[in-house]
Order: sequence, then C-alpha cells, then structure tokens
Amino acid sequence: MVEVSDNLNRLKDMGKSLFLITHDPELIYKCCTYLLFIQENKVLWHRPMDDEAIKLLRAFFSHEKGADITNAS
Repeated sequence: MVEVSDNLNRLKDMGKSLFLITHDPELIYKCCTYLLFIQENKVLWHRPMDDEAIKLLRAFFSHEKGADITNAS
C-alpha cells in the first residue's frame, strides 16, 4: 500500500490529476485532496478532504449505527 500511495502522491506532486476509485480508507486518507461519494449510482456528496469529509468517511467505513453519510453540509 505504501508503494501505491507514494506513486500516487509523486504523480500529484508532478501536477497530475488522478481519479481514484477505491474502498480503501488508508489510501483515501494518504492520497486524496477531493472526494466524490457515490452510492447506488448517485453522487451523494463531494467536497475537499477536510475534517467534515474525514468524519463522513469514518462513519461509512466503521458502519457506525445511525451514521448519516448522505449529507455533507
């Protein structure tokens, strides 16, 4: 995983834009600066990687009971 994230970050540092589709939270946290959350073929939210996005991702990946990941205000 480290090699993958290092290579993705190296491309980002070269000014390349990347579109990454993954269910790997570690890779998301290490490499992404902007998120687009898609569920059942619908974009539910999109936002820069910030504290709110991290909360939403943690709720999704931990499957917290009652966690609302559908609305990023």
